[in-house]
Amino acid sequence: MVKERFKELTGFEGNEFIELHSGLSNATYAVDGEYALRIKKPSDKAFYSPKYEKKVLMNAASCGLAPDVIAFDKNGDCVTRWIKDSRAYVEPSMSDEDLINTVEIIKKVHKLPRIFRNFSAIQRYSHYKRLSKVAIADEYEDKVVALAKTIFKKDKAVLSHNDMVFGNLIKDVRTKRIYLI
Repeated sequence: MVKERFKELTGFEGNEFIELHSGLSNATYAVDGEYALRIKKPSDKAFYSPKYEKKVLMNAASCGLAPDVIAFDKNGDCVTRWIKDSRAYVEPSMSDEDLINTVEIIKKVHKLPRIFRNFSAIQRYSHYKRLSKVAIADEYEDKVVALAKTIFKKDKAVLSHNDMVFGNLIKDVRTKRIYLI
C-alpha cells in the first residue's frame, strides 16, 4: 500500500521505503533517501483542513522553514524532499544552540501570513477533554478556561505548529539548519 500511495502522489516508482515513525496523526516513510512520504491518519475534521495545511507547508517551505513539498493531496497525504544528512531529535539531545535556533524558527512561523481559519480554542479544548475522558476539578478548570479566554482576547492569532515535539524538528547535521515538519 505504501509503494502504491507514493506512486499515486508522485508518478515515481520508489524502491526503498523505511518507516520512520508513526505518530498520532501520520505514518511517515523515507523513500530512497530522496523523499519523505507522509500518510495522514484519520483526524478530527472539525480541526484539520488539508487545504489550509498545504498552503501553510508551501509557504513554510518557500521561506526555508520546512522541506520542499513535492506532492500534497486532498486527504493530507504528502511527499516532501528528504533533508540530506538529517536526523530527528530525541529528547535529551538538544543543545543550547539548537534550542535557540528552534525558538527562532517558531518566531518565523508566527510571522508567516495568516492562511488558516479561525477556531475557538475553548471549543477545541472541550472537544479534546471529552475525547480524553480525563476528569478535571471544576475549580481548577474554571481558572484555566478564564485565563485562556483572557489570553485569546489580548493577543492576536498567529500561525502555530500545534505539535512541537522533538520528532517534528529535523536537523541537517552538515549545515546545522533546523527544519520544522
